[in-house]
Amino acid sequence: MTAAIRPNVQLDTTQTALHRSQAEAAAPIPTYLVKEGTILFRQGDVITAAAVYKYEAMLMGAPQRSQALQFVAVTFFVLMLFTSLYHFGVTTLKGFSNTARDLFAVSSMLITTAALARITTLSAPGISELIGLGSHEESVWFLVPVAGAAIVVRLLVGVSWAVLFSIVASALVGLVVRFDALIVIFYLVSSVVAAGGVSHTRERMAVVRAGLMVAVANSAVVLLIYFVRQYTPLPGIEVGPQNPMWAMLFAALGGAISVFFVLGALPMFEAVGFVTDYRLMELSNLNHPLLRQLVERAPGSYHHSVIVGSLAEAGCEAVGANPLHARVAAYYHDIGKSLHPSYFVENQRDGYNRHDSMDPKSSARMIIGHVTDGLRLAHEHGLPKPIIDNIAMHHGTGLLSYFYNKAVEEAGEGQKIDPADFRYPGPKPRTKEAGVIMIADKVEAASRTIKHMTEPNVRAMIGSIINSVLADGQFKECPLTFKEIHEVIEVFVAVLMGIYHRRIEYAETKDLSRMSPEDREAMAFTLELPTGEQTVALSDDERTKDYESITHLPDIDAY
Repeated sequence: MTAAIRPNVQLDTTQTALHRSQAEAAAPIPTYLVKEGTILFRQGDVITAAAVYKYEAMLMGAPQRSQALQFVAVTFFVLMLFTSLYHFGVTTLKGFSNTARDLFAVSSMLITTAALARITTLSAPGISELIGLGSHEESVWFLVPVAGAAIVVRLLVGVSWAVLFSIVASALVGLVVRFDALIVIFYLVSSVVAAGGVSHTRERMAVVRAGLMVAVANSAVVLLIYFVRQYTPLPGIEVGPQNPMWAMLFAALGGAISVFFVLGALPMFEAVGFVTDYRLMELSNLNHPLLRQLVERAPGSYHHSVIVGSLAEAGCEAVGANPLHARVAAYYHDIGKSLHPSYFVENQRDGYNRHDSMDPKSSARMIIGHVTDGLRLAHEHGLPKPIIDNIAMHHGTGLLSYFYNKAVEEAGEGQKIDPADFRYPGPKPRTKEAGVIMIADKVEAASRTIKHMTEPNVRAMIGSIINSVLADGQFKECPLTFKEIHEVIEVFVAVLMGIYHRRIEYAETKDLSRMSPEDREAMAFTLELPTGEQTVALSDDERTKDYESITHLPDIDAY
């Protein structure tokens, strides 16, 4: 039955198209005249189909923005903002760095932040659609880790740069995401909180704590933005999504992303020569191979370096320099002495001075060699450049006056002694930290020659050393001022008096402390055995023998 049915009506597409065009021509085109400044609808109005039609027609008739021109405009705006703030920092802020390396670091962070902001905005619709559950693409915008970039800048180039970077980066991201002042404020608050969260910290866990602070601050600011948009309608501010929970969630997640951003970015910058406080803390570990080598081969130089580190750290703290940098650099400044320890007086324990059998020029060459040896060891172990620079600068181009004067005395008639043969290769100290380390190095060594450690004697000794350093022109390139040098003197006096403080006299050592040095040298060193065994007495010659020969004795207290 169905097979017998045949269609007797066919669609004439040509006639259909003709009739449609005739109907469209006969129907009147609705037009609306909208004057400039007319308000199409207000908050609370019922939106009619005509109002929607007018709004869509106005959008279609509006001139399309050129993406290229928009990019150029945003770029010039950011450049003007960055340049003006940079000029302000250079001319106004104390300690503001303007080196090419620091400019590169800040610029790379700006470019990276802009790229991440653009990627986030392009991905936002897809992410919100994938999540669903009432999420809005605007909520995804708060993921951009501007806070992480601010932390990186703070750790690499200082707090002054961090503030300026926060302003520029927040404006840049606000322009990339959407021209909205509240977005700029959100990122500005986020980045400033982040930069402040890592101040005065010397461990990488501080970055995690800063990320938690950023997460809380981000969520609070997003909630404030929601209330401002919902209950304080302002011209030019669009009403955002009705549910702020997703925005708060993404804002908090942005703080967590910032932590991973920092922990990933810092090692890359450290690999190209930047030194953070976290890297310095790792180098301050006294189990570093170079420091272990120093303590095993040259224990006197090691102890000297530790005290120099304490002095330098306190001195730099007083003058606003980097105390951690100074302390770590002081630990490594004499690592070259570990290769030939017996040629340095602090490591000589057998009473024999190697230089007694050497000519002054050879002795000077051996002493000066600890700087070049230290530089070689530092390069072999990959120490950062600031530490290497301090190894080279801790003696500057100073003169080895002892051996120079000895050479002059031994010179024959008509023989000239070139002072250059008795000078360190330099360069002279060029930073506050290097200047303080140079003074600390000389002061610590000279303090061991003072028989009576009284404050006037210590102060006079430090003043004499500084006068000689200044007279030799070693501080011509050092930014330390006379006022700061005076502050360093006061700190060094306090530290040395604390190190060499007087103690009460113990009954067990009362008689020994009152002996003359000659009597103490002549007295045998006695080990008393608490088990009633025979007393073991060692003469001066026997004291240098292998201690293992008597360690088998029972219950001996080692002193």
